[in-house]
Amino acid sequence: MHLAEDQKSVIHYHKSKMEDIINNGGGNILICFWKTLPDGKLSDEDLTLMVDAEPRLLKAGEELRLAPGQSVTIPQKTFHKFWAQKGRGGCDLSGSFDGLR
Repeated sequence: MHLAEDQKSVIHYHKSKMEDIINNGGGNILICFWKTLPDGKLSDEDLTLMVDAEPRLLKAGEELRLAPGQSVTIPQKTFHKFWAQKGRGGCDLSGSFDGLR
């Protein structure tokens, strides 16, 4: 998928699958994350995600910057939105989905 500079996705989550997002080149990808509450709303609780196979603690809604070559694993039911960082050009990303049920 190609993201034009400052092009944004809608906030969403995947109910039954895990997602890996990989920045394949171009500019930076910015991503924000939130845990999901039992009622389906956004949580303000911190979360730990795997970034380049290393755990990283993030605050709810904190921006994570993925430079070209970096990746993040997003667990099921984790709200996220992403966009190509303004001033850095567009970027190419790939996503793989695991854990389909």
